[in-house]
Amino acid sequence: MVDLGVNYKFSNGITIGEVINNLLDENFVDYVTYTSGRGLSYTNQHQRMIPGRNFWLNVRADF
Repeated sequence: MVDLGVNYKFSNGITIGEVINNLLDENFVDYVTYTSGRGLSYTNQHQRMIPGRNFWLNVRADF
């Protein structure tokens, strides 16, 4: 997965930042089957479900 982030701090103490998570919009849901005590089960091969590409914008003021 590729994430990209940038911050810019202005001289007046204001910082603006932007982050793009999952830049390449990869699908991290890959179900595989396994046998358990209850029979056939399914699980995601990856540790967690990752959302598709998403954006964050933040503004911070330091006084």
